[in-house]
Amino acid sequence: MCVVFSSYLGMDWKKPVFGIALGFGAYATVQLVLLTLALQFGATVNTFVNLVNVIAYLAASVIWLSFFCVPEPITVPLRSPAPPDLAQWNQTLKGMSN
Repeated sequence: MCVVFSSYLGMDWKKPVFGIALGFGAYATVQLVLLTLALQFGATVNTFVNLVNVIAYLAASVIWLSFFCVPEPITVPLRSPAPPDLAQWNQTLKGMSN
């Protein structure tokens, strides 16, 4: 869901905040699936659940590190256009009215 609402929440894809949210979201999704499997099949899937849990945490850590290691793009503030010369506008308007 964080991918769907990322632009609405003001998170850019290249910011570390998005990487943190993506990592936590992926890890929480895997945790929900593993909990469902553990409740459905009982103790027979404990080794599988533990292994996938470790892999999911490592994957989330890789996501977090990849977003922190990539440098953020430099944002250049836009320059506002030069203010109009009011005297020139007045002369032009005076010339049009004559």
